[in-house]
Amino acid sequence: MTRPTTPPLPVLVVGAGPTGLALALELSRQGIRFRIVDRNATRSGLSKALITQSRTLELLNRHRGMARGLVRGGVPGVGIHVYARGRKTTEVDLTDLEYLDTEFPSPLWTSQADLEREMASMLGERDHGDGDGTAGGGVVERGVRVAEVAMDTGDGGFVEATLRKKKVLLDGADADDLSGDGGGGRAEEEERVRARYVVGCDGARSTVRASSGNITFDGSSYEQEFILCDTHVRWEKPPNKMHIMWGRNFMAAIPMRNGLVRLTGTRRREEQLSSGADGDGYDAAAAAAAGDATKHERAGGQIDHGDLNESGGGHSNKTPSLTLETFQQAVDEGLDETAELFDPVYMSAFRLHHRVASSYRDGRILLAGDAAHIHSPAGGQGMNTGIQDAVNLGWKLGSVIRREDLAVKHASGTSPPDLLDSYGRERRPVGLQILKTTDRMFSFMVSTGWFLTIIRNFFFTYLIPLILSNRARRTRAFTFISQMRVRYRNSSNIVGTGTNLMAVTRGMAPKRGGDRCCNGKVIISTGDRDATHGETLWLMDVCRDPCHHLVLFTGATKPGEGPAWAAALAENIKDVSKLEEVDVHWVGIQQGESQEARQDQPGATLLDSGGFLHDLYGFTDNRLGYVLVRPDQHIAHIGTWEDTGEFLDWAGWYFG
Repeated sequence: MTRPTTPPLPVLVVGAGPTGLALALELSRQGIRFRIVDRNATRSGLSKALITQSRTLELLNRHRGMARGLVRGGVPGVGIHVYARGRKTTEVDLTDLEYLDTEFPSPLWTSQADLEREMASMLGERDHGDGDGTAGGGVVERGVRVAEVAMDTGDGGFVEATLRKKKVLLDGADADDLSGDGGGGRAEEEERVRARYVVGCDGARSTVRASSGNITFDGSSYEQEFILCDTHVRWEKPPNKMHIMWGRNFMAAIPMRNGLVRLTGTRRREEQLSSGADGDGYDAAAAAAAGDATKHERAGGQIDHGDLNESGGGHSNKTPSLTLETFQQAVDEGLDETAELFDPVYMSAFRLHHRVASSYRDGRILLAGDAAHIHSPAGGQGMNTGIQDAVNLGWKLGSVIRREDLAVKHASGTSPPDLLDSYGRERRPVGLQILKTTDRMFSFMVSTGWFLTIIRNFFFTYLIPLILSNRARRTRAFTFISQMRVRYRNSSNIVGTGTNLMAVTRGMAPKRGGDRCCNGKVIISTGDRDATHGETLWLMDVCRDPCHHLVLFTGATKPGEGPAWAAALAENIKDVSKLEEVDVHWVGIQQGESQEARQDQPGATLLDSGGFLHDLYGFTDNRLGYVLVRPDQHIAHIGTWEDTGEFLDWAGWYFG
């Protein structure tokens, strides 16, 4: 049965995992109408991914302080213990990393299920549906699969998606079986949806990506089998530290809530359960037909044998025999003390893949998360990268849709920047870099060759303790993992750095266009000479609203100097950004207890204690300047006050 085609929809989001939910939140906060569908009848309660990195926490916190709530309910990652052949070789302290410009300096051990629950709850509070039944900004439509996606053959301004939803469920049918009515004992209701944009957040078996026909998913599979267990444990280990063990195999233990621990590692080839690894011959159609992993109930917990990153292939042609004893043996071999595992909640054996899409965009079809890239879980990067894909794409989609609604073009006849092309230019290099780095990390960690095993044991016994004993070196080592250094400096011309700023810093400006915005505490000026009466908050809380923010760093100047250019820039930016809202914030320097600097700057409503933020952004030695903050809290443009003319010319083009 086919329902009539619904009216055109701005955005159809396919997949309601962390990436899809993050994109829905981004669209919702901008008031963009959308639908979000997911093939699964219910949200999974399995823990899946378990680490939320610092940068992801910063971006989630833009949604009404969500990250603060997650931190209250999660387990802060305060350290890592490393073991080689049953002996502890290294203790890594994550509480003293030199991340002074963030509210979230440490990772958070929180399950994907808890994160999805929090995101879905917040999304439910933002229902932008207009009552026509075609767009509900706060409701995930579950049990709806996308059968096909095709570009409109007419003017090319739309994508048509065929949705199929379970209509009748007869006795004996599986509620999660959405593969059709043959053998499932039920019919499906079909609906054709026309959308301006379709975003595939539907995992590594992405129907959206496969429907494009122009995007390949290149890569291969790891030969090792990966195993995972969420279980209770009796031991004397601290409840908030990760434990990494090397023996005959690799095993890691990550603390969870409620006394649970996540054990995850590899098995030697002779111990592996499955024989169906797909190697390099990845077949998207066959993978999609394979459906979800087969599940079995064992030992009081759920046992799942399939693919963690849902990339298809690798399914066993045997009944899995994974038991808690498998993990107990690995822990006994890897730890330096006794640990008793009991009452497992979930166990799984699966294959891992490393692949990346050849493009993140094909016309009005876009990809994010596992649909665009999959890689090993080394470093806990996958879920975090997908969420940051969604944040980058979300504000750009909103801006493009608003421009399309107004049919705006430059007076000169040229088009404003193609923000959707910039999505791939910015995010695909990040995906590639993470894939290459995690691949090297994972291969080194799990290699069973005798030569690499000797090198690895020497490395973790002697070199790692030396390297990580120094705080600065420890911070540099974890900068990549935390994703705090993700930046888009080379993303064409949608980011910029003032010529004068580069000149006065001799090309070494600490912050440039495309970089992550530094964060720090500011004091809201109250007009009282005693600054302690003002409210203290984080600068990125001030820049939380879903628009661009122009932050004017006015230093501790005297009347007639800094504030004059700042006032002019604050006024002129309104003239060049008519299509996009830009909030303006003045930041002056508070020096000691005196408020004289603020009295000299009647426009400075935020006070930077000791000039900490001025220094971070490169505005030192009374060098004043501005930062244009994008909605994803990356720098769109930065410069000194001498760069304001250049900036306004750029902004006129940028805002269209």
